[in-house]
Amino acid sequence: MGERPVGAPRLGGRRLRRVVAAVGVAGGLVLGGAGLAAGEALPGDRAEAVGVWGAADLPPLLGRPSKPIVAIAATPSGQGYWLLAADGTLAAHGDARWYPPSGPIPAGDPVVGMAVSPTGLGYWLVDRVGRVFAYGDAPLLATSGGAITPGQPATGISPAPGGRGYWVVAADGSAVAYGEARLAPSGSGVPPAGVVALVPTPSGAGFWLASSDGRVFPYGDAGWFGALDAAAAGSPVVGMVATPAGLGYFLALADDRVVPFGDAGPFGAWAACPARPASGIAWRPGGGYWIARSIAPWPGPAATAGLRPVQQVAAEGAQMAEALRVQQGCQAPGGARRLVRPVGAAPIASPFGWRTHPIYGERQLHAGVDFSRPAGYPVAAAADGVVVSVSTRVGYGLAVVIDHDGRLGTVYAHLSGAAVGVGQRVGAGRTIGWVGSSGFATGPHLHFEVRVNGDPVDPVGWL
Repeated sequence: MGERPVGAPRLGGRRLRRVVAAVGVAGGLVLGGAGLAAGEALPGDRAEAVGVWGAADLPPLLGRPSKPIVAIAATPSGQGYWLLAADGTLAAHGDARWYPPSGPIPAGDPVVGMAVSPTGLGYWLVDRVGRVFAYGDAPLLATSGGAITPGQPATGISPAPGGRGYWVVAADGSAVAYGEARLAPSGSGVPPAGVVALVPTPSGAGFWLASSDGRVFPYGDAGWFGALDAAAAGSPVVGMVATPAGLGYFLALADDRVVPFGDAGPFGAWAACPARPASGIAWRPGGGYWIARSIAPWPGPAATAGLRPVQQVAAEGAQMAEALRVQQGCQAPGGARRLVRPVGAAPIASPFGWRTHPIYGERQLHAGVDFSRPAGYPVAAAADGVVVSVSTRVGYGLAVVIDHDGRLGTVYAHLSGAAVGVGQRVGAGRTIGWVGSSGFATGPHLHFEVRVNGDPVDPVGWL
């Protein structure tokens, strides 16, 4: 349980890019009015206690990071956010933007946290050894006090109110203040451990430290409003945000649950998803919060380099299956449904099943059907869904993968161009690309797959 001062009340319960000199450098559900930026961020809204509902009113600018997500940070307007990965890559959503660095960029040590400047036109990143990297209008500031205990990993960075300072905190609770940020005396007298977040009070004259085991440690003018027994809850705490008045806070657990204390909440609930553990929480200006969830990255073409052509195609199909399984890991199985024919009444040139590969002469499972259409013919989404991948593969060529919920997915391969991006919601019949002959193809056609639980099935039974 947490530590509270004597007399304190018990209350409540587009393409991914590296951050480089020219530019700064990841799906989603929504609770209430917090608004969704497609990606793996779950928003909640204090104004309404409602269940999960799908939306995509803040389209993504980028796809997924190449490493696990470690932090989420909101824009000052509350109309977007950044998702930060451990290798220092960012995905910007809604009105979030990339910004150039003002000095060195992260290299070697994992990045663990992010803080946004008050204008939203810059941000700071911090790595595991406590080094701070500035982008856009976020300045690098001089130390104003404190130090990280040698050997203790940094776990996060938090901006001071007004943006003229920031704190870097380590796992043992040691911290460094920069600029106008100041350290404050402990309100509990108990040394923290396993710290995952430092959250400042609205005045900046204090802060809370939250530990992975659910304890909360107040400093300065921070009040104590309760804590959580994470062991009893069965899930560690991964983050914390305070309410605007500073009279309460939320603790976010790895299993997606958010526990309110003080004047926080209730905010509604959503189903936990063990396949996609939560990795951070961010307050949305204007009310609500987002929870970031980590998902497995889509394997790149290099993952199948050096294979024989038929092995290449099989390996690429397996990668697509894994991407769909990860995306659909928390979905309930769906029933049979009819799909839209992606290129109209085009004849099937090659059916589903085992065949001799037309180019390489080896026996192989043809995991879909080939529709005959000329190059440039529009290809339509077979059902409503979310784009999981748009990528160019050696065998499949340019391919689009769509998740249709209910553990149903479709693949559209050998395209000449794509009209959609990762994370985008599409309606049945919407153009997602155009027929081509990219990859291993004898001529223009659409290779179309239907996958259930990631496994290919004969599309004919679904059309």
